[in-house]
Amino acid sequence: MFVPGCTAVTQTPDAARDGLRVTRALAGGDVRVEAGACCGLPLLEAGDVAGFTAAAEAFVARLGDAREAVFQDPGCLHALRVEARRFGVRGDTRLRHLAEVAGERLETFGRVEVAGALRYHDPCRLGRGLGVYDAPRAAIARVTGRPPGEFAEHRERGGCSGAGGQLPRTDRATAEGIAAERLADHARSGGGTVVTACPASARAFARAGADEVLDLATLLARAL
Repeated sequence: MFVPGCTAVTQTPDAARDGLRVTRALAGGDVRVEAGACCGLPLLEAGDVAGFTAAAEAFVARLGDAREAVFQDPGCLHALRVEARRFGVRGDTRLRHLAEVAGERLETFGRVEVAGALRYHDPCRLGRGLGVYDAPRAAIARVTGRPPGEFAEHRERGGCSGAGGQLPRTDRATAEGIAAERLADHARSGGGTVVTACPASARAFARAGADEVLDLATLLARAL
């Protein structure tokens, strides 16, 4: 099962299609898509625990008998793999991020040329939330032939994109300021292309005026 997440479907549909293409290549077989339901994370962020639990239960039920669900949005994955379990919501499907699966099957990918510097942004929920740091970097190194550059603040101390939680809805100016500061860090570190494994972060950077931003799925799709 491929799960792009609401943000990818509504805000970055081309990246969502790239994510599906990569997931099919990694799976080597039939892949179903679940893009018709929400994991409930916005409800949890707004304080509606009961609403979140109900949405998470419904989402897990929609996964059905899928052996594995591959997520493009780390927020959705964190909601179901970590938060939902705190409230007793569990299922039999293995839940992983696209970067985790790609990091285990690097031989799937060839090489792609990326002009200039390329820097990886650690999404908050993928990094600090799920502890996934090495897999996306390994995938980037595989397809570009070199490890990605780093922000001054990275891995466990990585800065935020401003796209997390309900901040873009409740305090848009602050969210945009956070994204702008992250891009200023990028510029101070040498500039170039920003790659991130989070559709919301990619969207935030693009709106903040980044010269070039790539979803990890798009970079990997180019290397198939």
